[in-house]
Order: sequence, then C-alpha cells, then structure tokens
Amino acid sequence: MENKNITLKVLMIAIIVALGVKTYLLCVEQEEVINQVERYVQNTVYRKDSTKSIADYQSTYQNPEIVGNLLVPGTDFQVLVTQATDNSFYLQHDIKKEFSELGNPFLDYRNHLEDKKLLIYGHNSQTVSTEFQFLENYLSAQFYEQYPVFLWQTEDSLDVYSFVGALIVDSNFWHMQLEFTEEEWLHHLNWLQNQFLYSTGVSLDIDDQLLILQTCYYEPKDSYLLIVTKKETEI
Repeated sequence: MENKNITLKVLMIAIIVALGVKTYLLCVEQEEVINQVERYVQNTVYRKDSTKSIADYQSTYQNPEIVGNLLVPGTDFQVLVTQATDNSFYLQHDIKKEFSELGNPFLDYRNHLEDKKLLIYGHNSQTVSTEFQFLENYLSAQFYEQYPVFLWQTEDSLDVYSFVGALIVDSNFWHMQLEFTEEEWLHHLNWLQNQFLYSTGVSLDIDDQLLILQTCYYEPKDSYLLIVTKKETEI
C-alpha cells in the first residue's frame, strides 16, 4: 500500500477550514471544495517527508494491536489507538503493552475498521493529565467552531470526520450497541441527535458512518462524555 502523507493532508484540511468550515462540512459542493484545495496544495512548493504509516507505528512500539491514528488538525491532539480481544486490556496497559493505570485509547474489540459505527474509549481524570481529557473542550460550542474536524488514519485509508455533537450519558448506554436493523439504526441516530448538548447544524442521516469517542465524566458522577463525529470523505 502506498504510504499516506499525513502532513500534506493536514495542510489540506487547514486550508479547507480557512476557506470556510461550514462550507466544507455542510455544503453539497464539498467535492468541489476538496478538489480546489487539492489543486492548491499540489501547485505549492510545500513538500515534506511522508509521516509514519500504521505499520511503522506497530514496528516502533512493537505492538501489532495498533490499528489507527486519531488527530485534530490545528491542535496537539494525536493518539495512537489500539484494539485487543476485549475491552479491558488497554484500560491498564499503554501503547507498549506495559502496565499503566492511564491505559491507552482503544477501539471496541467488537469493531471492524469498515463498520458503520466505530467506538473508541479512553481515560479521563480530575487529578492527572490524560489524552482523552482533550475531549472536554467540546463541551464548548466555541471550541467546536474552531476545531470541527477529526482525522482517522488506518493502514488503508485517511478519513475526515466532522464533529456532530457532544452528549453526556449516565444511565442509558445505547451508544455502545453496534448491530442494528435499518429501523433501529435510524432510531439510534435520532436518539443521539436529541441528546446533544448544543446544536451544530450538522444532522445525522441513515447512510452516515460514525466515529464515537467515549471518556469518563464527573457531572453527574459516574457519567460518560461522548463525542460524536461522522465520516465526510476519504482523502
């Protein structure tokens, strides 16, 4: 597989944001916008060495369970995501599979990378810094407006996901369901949309592919903060 140039793609997304975030996320002419940005990038002298593939990260950390790289352009947020045969191992093991109370963000063991809904979990804390603490920023609509784009790199693709909404759950954990009939899926999307803390103007449709990030939250106690994003395109 040809190695993806993440640096080049991040530049493309940054330019898209500069051209107008709402146009990129909501306008039906999104393909035209992407083509415009791609032409701009190709016509500049901006060139850098390709960044690492997932296979490179697996080799660096001696961990074949690294399945993805999650980034938010314009911020320092970048995490390598692992996947084990259960949802317990990476609660207390780091990227090198060594014991750590901070764990490592991980993809639900039930997921396949091509699923229409992916669930990624990571620790939060009120006393120490964790990678998924960053997600609390999306409790603010102003932060979302600045950083609405997530990049999800796997060995085979680089996908753009747009922020759709944030919600807090403390009793109904329906978001963890992965198998649906068409009717259940539509009901599920409506349920998510109705729980969002604020409106982004981005809707969920039956053909959408979701990436949901989950971390612990404390208001109320023993609750979870969910960040819901949907796939816009593969670049």
